[in-house]
Amino acid sequence: MISLVCRAIHQVHRLERVGVVQRFGARRVLPPPVALTSSAQKFFQALQEQKPETGGFRLSLIQADNNMQMQFSFDFLTLEEAKESKDERIMFDEKQQMALHVDESALMKVLGSTVDFDDGLKVLDKTGFELSPET
Repeated sequence: MISLVCRAIHQVHRLERVGVVQRFGARRVLPPPVALTSSAQKFFQALQEQKPETGGFRLSLIQADNNMQMQFSFDFLTLEEAKESKDERIMFDEKQQMALHVDESALMKVLGSTVDFDDGLKVLDKTGFELSPET
């Protein structure tokens, strides 16, 4: 039993030396929950240029005014709100530290989707169809 444990530890140390295994407790890097097309990035950057005090943007789910359905909402964040935000962040402008913050209420609905701008902001699923918050 002890020899099996020793061999396993030796194997892990050998793999660490060649860069295959990271140290215990290290998390692997996950892809961002939402992708942004270049047109969506340009749209957010243009909004930020018009309103320089913007700290980022938040994607969330809200109830529609005229019915009981849910809809996606994109809102401005102040610099302070962006710093204190616990939301998932998708950086789209590293130089200005601009990010799209995905609210926890919308995260599972938009996971793996793409935000695009073409006559308005849209959230697209993996196949390119517009994603509905109701599905």
